[in-house]
This record gives sequence, structure tokens and C-alpha cells, in this order.
Amino acid sequence: MCSSAVRGGLPDLLFASLKRVTRSLAVVAVAFGVTGVEAQLGSWQTKAPMPTPRTVHASVAANGMLYVMGGRTPSYFCGGDPTMDAYDPVANAWTSKAPMPTGRASPGVAVVNGIVYAIGGSSGCGQYVSAVDAYDPVTDQWTSRTPMPTTRYFPAVGVINGIIYVVAGIESGQASATVLAYNPTFDTWTPKAPLPTIRYAAVGTVVNGVLYVAGGDGPNRTPTFAYDAQADSWSVASSLPSPRVFAAGDEVNGTMLVVGGSDGVSDVATTLASRSGGAWSFQASRPTARSGLSASAMNGVLYAFGGNAGDTLLNVVEAYTPYSYAFSGFFAPVDNPPTVNTGKAGKVYPVKWQLPIYGGSFVSTLSAVESLSYQSASCGTFSGAPTAALETTATGGTSLRYDTAANQYVYNWQTPSAGGCYIFFLTLDSGQVFSAFFNLK
Repeated sequence: MCSSAVRGGLPDLLFASLKRVTRSLAVVAVAFGVTGVEAQLGSWQTKAPMPTPRTVHASVAANGMLYVMGGRTPSYFCGGDPTMDAYDPVANAWTSKAPMPTGRASPGVAVVNGIVYAIGGSSGCGQYVSAVDAYDPVTDQWTSRTPMPTTRYFPAVGVINGIIYVVAGIESGQASATVLAYNPTFDTWTPKAPLPTIRYAAVGTVVNGVLYVAGGDGPNRTPTFAYDAQADSWSVASSLPSPRVFAAGDEVNGTMLVVGGSDGVSDVATTLASRSGGAWSFQASRPTARSGLSASAMNGVLYAFGGNAGDTLLNVVEAYTPYSYAFSGFFAPVDNPPTVNTGKAGKVYPVKWQLPIYGGSFVSTLSAVESLSYQSASCGTFSGAPTAALETTATGGTSLRYDTAANQYVYNWQTPSAGGCYIFFLTLDSGQVFSAFFNLK
């Protein structure tokens, strides 16, 4: 515990950093023309508050629970609180768990094989740590692991194939672009290709095996970077509509979500979404604008914990359920699972569907459809009865179109020339996937 002077609800060091970021980002936010106009997609709900208000802390999902640990709390003005609480999203209730061996704020956290790893952070009053502690949710016990080669706090973190990647942050007291990989099996650290630019207080999220790093402070704050672990290389994926520092995020249904933080003018309530590194879009705003929060996903829902709103530490918990479409099912001539559609290889079949909206309207934008694909399958995996031979009549080209007269999407599927069983996939930009079964003769 430490008793340094406090301004605006943050210890001197963190307050000075956040104030500098907010002031310097204001011009950038105006230049991007961010007006706060956003699509109200998805919904937020308020959940049971945390037992202790926290900011610049960490959270992670493991073993059916959401664990919230460390940070700055009313009892630890400089940060470095060692306590940890577990949230049960089913019961909407909190329980206290074993404290971390090393109290810390702004750490990196990750889960590998059900074990929670707390990495680095600030222990308070200008004291930074390289310590790594591992927590077993089953036994409620912590053990120490090999520390990082240097101290580091405010890193972005992601797990790919059981390896924890710790990206940038403030290393040995200086903003950094270096990257380290931790192998929990061998308890070893390995340097990796650095981030293209210095960043700290960024959001790291893995989507489909790629680690994306978005937001944070540094020379260039809006590009989102993508890391290919196999090639050990970085590329630019997309750019945020405005800077976002001290934000949080996670992956839900193949989408990276970034919530809260400072946009350069003030703490924000907006939610941003990007699928597979693509363009960012605005989602439903949270009830509470805040920065210094943490966020973790479980069962398709993103939970946002605590943070600070100005000079107030928060114990607020809010849960975001992403938007989803109502799906009509596939229309004739295609039948829906478990029925198996019987057809001829190489023929063209019209696949039709609707996305109804409340009030009798329909979604009609082609951008709602992310992809149309198929893959071969074992015929033995289909349990449904086969249909009679499909009608092969189809009008128009094989590209996706929207039929305004029938208010439905139409895709004339050119089936593969080789006979066999196939699964046709319709993937929407919400992450929803719908399928149909085919046996082509």
C-alpha cells in the first residue's frame, strides 16, 4: 500500500500520462471528424457491481468464471492491489479468491490450458515488476513462474497455440515496441519481431489465430496491427476512427470489440467492432463512459469491469451482447438441416433467404453477408432424410444479389463438379453462420 498524492482519482504518474494523452489526442480526434454518430447495434446490461472499485486492473475468463484482479483501488492509491475477485455470470454474483503473490496494476493477463497468468505490471509509486504468477482456478492457488527479462506494464497480450505474446507497453520505464513470447510448458521467454511502432495501454485480442493490437498511446495511435505468429511478422490491418487509449476489449464471435477509453476529448462510452482486422464500426454505447477499465468475453457476451470516470473509481459492471440477425431459414428449393438436399454435381442451384426486422421490414444490404462458402463432408455425418432431386432453375449470375420484389437474398450457387456430400455455409457480418447439407451425384 502506498500513499502518494492523488489528482483526478489517479496517482500522479498515471494522471499525468492520461492528461497528456487526452490533451495531445484532442486535435487528432477533431481531424478524424468523430461526431459520436453511431449505429445502435447490440445491447448493454448492468450487472452486479464489483466488491471493490478498480481502475488500470485486469480481467480474464477461465473455468466458467471471470476473474478481476489488481489495479488501483481505494486502499492502494498508487496501484498494486493484490486482491482478486471472481464473477459468476450465471448467478450474477461475486466471490473473493486468493490474492496475487505480487500486487500489480496495469499487468498483462492470459489463460493457457485453464491456468491464469499475471504478467508484469506496476506495484505502485514508480515501482515496476517483471514477475509472472500463475493461478489455478481449481485449487485457488498461485505459483511463481520465470519472470520477464525486463519490467513491463501496460502491455497488450494475446495467446496463439498455447504461447503468450506480450506486446509493447512500458518496458524498464520507457515506452516500447518490443515483443516477448512466453511458453508456459517450458517456462521460457523468447524475443519476437517488434511492433512497428511504440505503443502502451493498447488492446490485444486474438481472432482466428491472429493477434490484433488496437489503440494505445504512441507516435501513431490509430492503426491496428496484426501479428502472424508463424511468420513472426506484423502488418497493418485497419485504422480506428479515432485514437483510443486506456480502453479494453476481447473477441466475441470472430469479432474484436474495443470498449471505452479516452478518444482524445474525454472518456467515452462507445463500442467499436472489427471482424478479422477489417474496417471498424460503431456498436451500441455503454451506459457508463470510462477509461482504465478491463473487459473479458464469455459465452458470446463481453463484460466490462470498473475503470475510472474522471476522478471517480468505479465498480460498475456492464455486459454487451452483440447484435444478431433474425434468419428466415433457406427457402425452396433448398431445404434446411437436418434434411439433405439431393442434386447434381456442377449444376447451379438458387439459395434464398431473408433477414427480417421488427415491423415487417427486411435487411437488404449485401454487406450483411460476410461470406458464402462450402466444404466437403462425409455423407455419414448427415442424419436427415434426403430430398427429391432439386430443381436446377436459376436466373441471373452467380454473384450475390438482393431481390427487392421478393425481399430476399439470392445466391445462385455453382456447385462443385465432383460428386459427394457438401456443407454450404452462409456467414453474416454478425458472426452468425447458417448451413445447408447437399449430396451431389
